[in-house]
Amino acid sequence: MERLSIGKTNIFFGIFMASYLGMSMLLSLVLPPVFPYWANMLVSEAVIIAPAVVFLIIQRIAPRDIIGKGQTGFFDILLAYVGAYCLMPLIYFLNFITMFFAKNYVNNMVSELYIYPLWAQLVLMALLPAVVEEFIFRGIFYGSYRRKNVMKAALMSGLLFGITHLNLNQFAYAFAIGVAFCLLYEASGSIVLSVTAHFAINANTVFIMHFLENAQEITVQENAVQSVPAGMVLTAVAIFAGFAILGLFFFALIIRKIAKRADRTEEFKKSVTDWRRDCAEGKFLDAYMIIFIVAAVLYMIWIEIR
Repeated sequence: MERLSIGKTNIFFGIFMASYLGMSMLLSLVLPPVFPYWANMLVSEAVIIAPAVVFLIIQRIAPRDIIGKGQTGFFDILLAYVGAYCLMPLIYFLNFITMFFAKNYVNNMVSELYIYPLWAQLVLMALLPAVVEEFIFRGIFYGSYRRKNVMKAALMSGLLFGITHLNLNQFAYAFAIGVAFCLLYEASGSIVLSVTAHFAINANTVFIMHFLENAQEITVQENAVQSVPAGMVLTAVAIFAGFAILGLFFFALIIRKIAKRADRTEEFKKSVTDWRRDCAEGKFLDAYMIIFIVAAVLYMIWIEIR
């Protein structure tokens, strides 16, 4: 990733978002109304990965450079899977908080897949998004940014990951787990474990939806939270926050174990604690990136108030 500058990466993010939105709108016009939802999912993932593939070809960057050179075994994958469940309380906490002011777009999307077999749901809703999104956000974006400063790069990668979801509800927890996935990458030296954790989180949603008799049972009415007494809401927030903190503690232990198994303990510790180290590799927030981020934030606000 040495030949991929931060400036080029920032410009690519703008191209990536423009391509994603443009192609999505175009496909919504040209695809027939009866187009199967599973095919829509495949096309959506193709729209996401296509500009990344073109970008890497132009920059002459091999996929191996994106995936990383760290070696991971079965036990490491198992640790990453468990680590994903340690992040679940944080996801639920942030999802609960955002329900006060943002719509939940995930339930409707998952309910469309409810008619398909479990294996198809896991492939379309869990596996494909995990592979594609980790390749782009932890492989390309974080892989480029980390040369400058690891923790700032993790925050930047998480920010872009959250913004790309283009709604405030998913932005909150996508940002948080995006940072966590970067730490998995840094501890192991490969995106394999971040793909594993990403798949586990996606699969958890699929399992919950699949084993409910009616997918709508877990749909939360937009004003349901506001109708709950304030005391109960505060209690629920405190409970969710407590479990989120506990989950993060165990996630940190898992990260440390993974780094130790990869013989990267000292390197990992130094990279995540040295916040002052800031190599001259360009700015994370240059003019291009600021424009892209502001535009995305304004769009997310607009879809909530329209």
